[in-house]
Amino acid sequence: MAKQGQKLLRVGAAAHELGLHPMTVRRWIKAGRIGVVQVGREVRVPRSEIERIVGSIDGRVSGQGQKDIVRNKAL
Repeated sequence: MAKQGQKLLRVGAAAHELGLHPMTVRRWIKAGRIGVVQVGREVRVPRSEIERIVGSIDGRVSGQGQKDIVRNKAL
């Protein structure tokens, strides 16, 4: 999943960048929503996963906002 040389973040750092609680990130990892790299007994979140999640959140919010604008114009 992670390319060689790609930055890997600890769960706490990934949670901070996503604006989530670390427990939420752990739940998402367990559910398979976030891909991780196993480093010994710990997991790390690749930077690409953070970017993917942030991109999907931005896209979803902007898409919903566009629907709201169209809906408001119809009223």
